[in-house]
Amino acid sequence: MKCKDSPLALFFFFMPVALWQHIAVCCNNYKHEQLESRVEAYIERREKMLRRRPDEETPIRTRSDVRMSLMAVKPVMPHELCVFIGLLLARAIQPNREKVSNHWKQADEGGIARGVFTNYMKRDRFMEISRNLHFSSNLDQTDRAWKIRKVVHVLQRTFRRGYIPPTT
Repeated sequence: MKCKDSPLALFFFFMPVALWQHIAVCCNNYKHEQLESRVEAYIERREKMLRRRPDEETPIRTRSDVRMSLMAVKPVMPHELCVFIGLLLARAIQPNREKVSNHWKQADEGGIARGVFTNYMKRDRFMEISRNLHFSSNLDQTDRAWKIRKVVHVLQRTFRRGYIPPTT
């Protein structure tokens, strides 16, 4: 399919599948890098809550329980990233100034009908991808754009390949 045939073909011309695969790997690596700090943050929040409300009846989850539940979250797949970006674009068209999760409410407001977002991705999955979205490894910090370097290189290459200068 030629990129001029459809908006989707044009989108994948500039953002090829290999790039989405790379971003998915980086997101999953980042999730694993942050695992222990997220476990500790959960434990700290729980302890703080118990100090404020000692009578609160909440099930006690150990570090191991928290770690296992965080590890049970399925890895990010390249096609989910495309859906995620599509939902971000829809959000840009019809922003909800209150909070992102309001796009998953069922009551209609604005140009995009409420409840439509859930047809494409569950709210919790959207938030999970948002929390772990990463474009590169955290190891290479040699230049100012290191976090998005791979994306920049791909875009530069595809824009050069796709640009046709006007005839004079």
